[in-house]
Amino acid sequence: MTSWRLLLALIALSFLGFGFVFLFNPNEMATMLSIRFVTNAARTDFRATYGGLEIGVGAFLLICAMRREFVRIGLFAGACALVPAL
Repeated sequence: MTSWRLLLALIALSFLGFGFVFLFNPNEMATMLSIRFVTNAARTDFRATYGGLEIGVGAFLLICAMRREFVRIGLFAGACALVPAL
């Protein structure tokens, strides 16, 4: 079970890392995605959507990785977050 917890922690840290990059460097990340901000509200929405949401998911997955009884829930949530909708 330890390897599953390690995998879950790795996924959580990835989400947290990308979330902080999107939150604190929105202009650079938007340029990489070919997005141009027209207003400050657009920049704020971008930061909240791509930064805040990923930080929240990463924190949830990290909490699940720390608690043995939540590992299955965290793995399922991580799979749902990583698999694109069809």
